[in-house]
Amino acid sequence: MDHDLEYIKQKIEAMAKINQIEVLRILKNSSGAKINENKSGVFVNLSFLPKQTIENVAQYVQYIQEQD
Repeated sequence: MDHDLEYIKQKIEAMAKINQIEVLRILKNSSGAKINENKSGVFVNLSFLPKQTIENVAQYVQYIQEQD
């Protein structure tokens, strides 16, 4: 399944903070995720994530949308 990274990014940015933290947990559990943090927030380059990690994040984004 090919996911639109821009769409996923927009959905994550629009989520409540608690849901964004859960996305961060998914990313932290990925061996290929490089997470950068500064005073403005946490940044992850989605284009370098393993396919399975992107799939996991996309599934979580879909789950949150269904709950709203």
